[in-house]
Amino acid sequence: MTIGTASYMSPEQIVADKNVDHRTDIYSLGIIFYEMLTGRLPYEADTPAQTMMMHILQPVPSLLTVRPDFSYGCEEVLQGALAKDKFDRYNSAMEFAQEVRRLAEGQAARPRRRQTRPLTPLPEHGDTAVAPAFNEQTLLQQQPSTGSDLIDYLLAHQQANPQGRQEARLAEIREMRGQQEEGDRQRQIAHAAEVAELRAAEEARRQAQARQAKLIWAAVFGTIAFFLVLALLISVLS
Repeated sequence: MTIGTASYMSPEQIVADKNVDHRTDIYSLGIIFYEMLTGRLPYEADTPAQTMMMHILQPVPSLLTVRPDFSYGCEEVLQGALAKDKFDRYNSAMEFAQEVRRLAEGQAARPRRRQTRPLTPLPEHGDTAVAPAFNEQTLLQQQPSTGSDLIDYLLAHQQANPQGRQEARLAEIREMRGQQEEGDRQRQIAHAAEVAELRAAEEARRQAQARQAKLIWAAVFGTIAFFLVLALLISVLS
């Protein structure tokens, strides 16, 4: 069973990975750090299940898109804490804290090296890998959450479980991802329409100003011409 607050859960915690370790806390600390810097969470949705899906399916939001006044080093530190793969994260809270302190002191973030992933033991008999124990209740209780790794994860268990229950969940996940992509597309369309509307309004304002300027100059020239004609008439009559 997956236990935790959806907004702060790591991808491996969401899928109930039996090898969850201290690096899940690094991910949660990264969420808190992001929240402190921006005043909002990196992943927010209408339901906890959707939020958990975002933790796996969506890339880490860029800090610089929300706070462009921060340095790229701050972005690197956040990405290091919020990496989807735990082997790409900081190895300890101390290492993470040291990088945050370096940022506070105006120093550049140090390059990180990917940690070594432990080798997966081969099966004792034959060449076919065996998926870990998995059942319908586990699948229904946990809400997996990230990209191609998640799809591979579910496919592996589907092959190990011929009942086909995972196929329904996999279809649901794909549907949710499609809905998210469609939502993003609709937001992009709405944004483009808003930009086009603003540009049209600006162009209309510019044209109105140009017409107004022409009218003003026409009035000025008309007034000058009137007084010139009047002066000429006075000169002729006198």
